[in-house]
Amino acid sequence: MRIKKGYKVRNIADENIVVCQGTLNMDFTKVIYLNKTSVELWNQFEGKEFMLEDVADFLCSKYGIDSERAVKDGQKWIDALSGCGIL
Repeated sequence: MRIKKGYKVRNIADENIVVCQGTLNMDFTKVIYLNKTSVELWNQFEGKEFMLEDVADFLCSKYGIDSERAVKDGQKWIDALSGCGIL
């Protein structure tokens, strides 16, 4: 899977928000906020092909959590982005 081109994370008023560049008629009823960990994952995998295992490995190495928790957390991140049509 891959983060679709054209989506970027912008920090606005101390909030990390996903925006679609070049879209004039954006639907602001569906604003996507990312927490610090989600932004780190975004920065790590933007522009690259990745799988759940890659996300889990990153979470394990960055935060020292066990692989079971990393897989669950990674799947939540993937599901959230997929649900918004970003992956």
